[in-house]
Amino acid sequence: FERRKPGYSERVGMLRLGLLARGLKLPRGLIAHHTPAFCSFGSLPHEELRSDVKLLGKALGSVIRATPGSGEDTFRTVEALRSLAKDWRGSEGGDEKLRELIALSSSLDPKSIREVSRAFAHFLALANAAESHHRIRRLRERQLEVEAGSGNSGGQPAALNSVKGSVQALLAGQGKFGAVAASPEEIFEALSTQCVEIVLTAHPTEVNRRAVIRKHRRIDEILTSLDRPNLLAWERKEQEDALTRQVEALWFTDEIRRDKPTPVKEATQGLDILESSLWQSVPAYLRRVDADLLETPGIGKRLPPDAAPVKFSSWMVI
Repeated sequence: FERRKPGYSERVGMLRLGLLARGLKLPRGLIAHHTPAFCSFGSLPHEELRSDVKLLGKALGSVIRATPGSGEDTFRTVEALRSLAKDWRGSEGGDEKLRELIALSSSLDPKSIREVSRAFAHFLALANAAESHHRIRRLRERQLEVEAGSGNSGGQPAALNSVKGSVQALLAGQGKFGAVAASPEEIFEALSTQCVEIVLTAHPTEVNRRAVIRKHRRIDEILTSLDRPNLLAWERKEQEDALTRQVEALWFTDEIRRDKPTPVKEATQGLDILESSLWQSVPAYLRRVDADLLETPGIGKRLPPDAAPVKFSSWMVI
C-alpha cells in the first residue's frame, strides 16, 4: 500500500474490491472449528505447491483469528466476502451475489477495511512466496533429472534458460538462437569479455521494509527445511511451529515506512542487499559458470582470472 494519509481507507477498500471483482479463488473453510485454514488451493497444478500454500494459509488463519479484539470479526468478514465472490464467479447467484458483495464491502468501517485488506494482502504475498519456492524446487528437480541422465546416450538436455543449456543450444544452433551454430572459442570469448553492471539505487517506489523482506526470507528457509524427505515427526512439528511464529511476526509488523528514509538509511539498505543476497549468490553463480564450461566439450576450461562478468555500481553514497 502506498504511504499516504488522505483517502487511505478508500484506496485500500478499492484494492480489496478489485481483488474480489477479479473472482480470486480464495480458500474454502476460512472459519473452521478446529483447524482454520486460509486456503486449500485445490486448483494448483503441483501437490507440493498446494501443500505449501495450505500450510501457510493455515498459519495465517490461526494468527489472524487469535488477534486480540478484531480477530474473529476479521475472519468472518473475509469468509463472507470470499464466499460471495466465489458464488458470483461461479454464476450461482449472478448479479444478486455481486450486489451483496458490494453492500457488505460498503458497510465496513475504516478499521475493518484495513484489517480485511491486510488479511488478503498477506495471504497473496505468502502464496507468491510459496510459488517462488516451488519454482526453485522444480528447477532443482529438473537439474537432478539432467544429471541422472547425463550418463545415458539419450540423456536430457539442460534447460535452455540455464548456463549449460544456453551453451549447448549455441553449439548446436538450436532454439531461439537461430540456425547458425557458434564455435566453442566464440562462446568462451563472449563469456570472458561481456559485463553485466548491477546498479544499486534507492528506488523511491520501494515499499517493502527490510523487516518484512527478512521475515519472508526466513519463511523460505523454513519451507526448504520442510522439503527434507528424512524429517522426523518432532522436527517437522518444530519447523511448522517456527513457520507460524514467522507468519505471526509478519502479521504484527508494520508494512509501511512511516518516516522518509535518510541518505544513511538508503545506504544501509543498499549494503543489506549486498550482504544478504548478492554477496553469496553472485560468486555461486560464477562458480556454476566455471563448472559448466569445464564440462562442455570443446571448451573444458574456466573463465580467466581477470574476467568480471558481473560488476557493481551505486547511485547511493555508501
